[in-house]
Formats: sequence, C-alpha cells, structure tokens
Amino acid sequence: MEMLDEGLQKLIATVDLEGTTCGLKHSAEDPSEDHPAVDYLCQNLGYDLDGNIMIDAIIQIPVCEECANALYGAEWVLCYCTECMSSQWILKSKSKVRFDNDVHVIWMKECPVCYSENVQQLDEQ
Repeated sequence: MEMLDEGLQKLIATVDLEGTTCGLKHSAEDPSEDHPAVDYLCQNLGYDLDGNIMIDAIIQIPVCEECANALYGAEWVLCYCTECMSSQWILKSKSKVRFDNDVHVIWMKECPVCYSENVQQLDEQ
C-alpha cells in the first residue's frame, strides 16, 4: 500500500508541475522563468533527537530539464540555502574545493548572506 501512496504522490506532483518554472538559479541572461519545470528536487528537513531523525518539513524545488541533467552529472554541484531558499551552481573543475564525484547538492542551513544578516541582527541586540 505504501508503494501505491508514493506512486500516487509522484503522479500528483508531476501534474502540479504544469505551468511551473524552474526554482533554481540561472544566469541573468537566461532567467529561470524561461525554463519549464519537468521534475522536483526534494529534501527532507529535520533534526536529530537522541539518535532519532525527526523530519518536520520537506522541500520540493521544481527543476527544469537542464538543471535535472546537471544534478545527475558529475560536472556541477548545487549549493542550496534552506533558510532563504537561494541556490548557486559551482563548476567542480573551477572550484578550489575538491568535491567527490557523488556530491551533487550541498544543503546549507544558512548561506553566507544569511549568516551575515544573522550576525548583524545579533550584534544589534
């Protein structure tokens, strides 16, 4: 029964993509609004409570075909901030950081911009 539920949820999510555009960052010359979404990138969010993982949210990001292909390839890494929902692509060959081939997405609790804003708010208190 659980497999049926998962299959039904996937079908509903796919139908929901109609008219949706990519939710990931593209270039200024080629905005994400010009890229229709074909699938979702999903991630469970939660916390560790005494060794038990507690999921309290699920992020579903619509992605276009180009971004989906990049996520499956070995050339790019996507950095995604779960606080402000921003994204940034990193070309592995140009990065100072050496990523393993199986690293495709880095989920950040806060990006450098969010971190700076949070530190500034703490300083103001």
